[in-house]
Amino acid sequence: MAGHSTKAKGVDRRKNPYRNFFRENVTDEQLRAIWLKVLEAAEEGDIKAQKEVFDRLFGRPDVKVQADVQQLEKIVPPWMLDNEGKS
Repeated sequence: MAGHSTKAKGVDRRKNPYRNFFRENVTDEQLRAIWLKVLEAAEEGDIKAQKEVFDRLFGRPDVKVQADVQQLEKIVPPWMLDNEGKS
């Protein structure tokens, strides 16, 4: 059984030179402000922001799922698909 490497495609993520830069130069308040903007964008319907929120909260799915609207209507509550009434 193969393990999970941190050296995907020749890049060792543990040695990312930007990681330390951001850790040293971005404050907790800045991170909080950024996260709140991502949440706001997600609430306003930004699909990329919604994906980021769910990925961060629940982890990325192991398997990609292709679903069409008719399939979604069978498994997702209607209020989640309904955009009417939102400003």
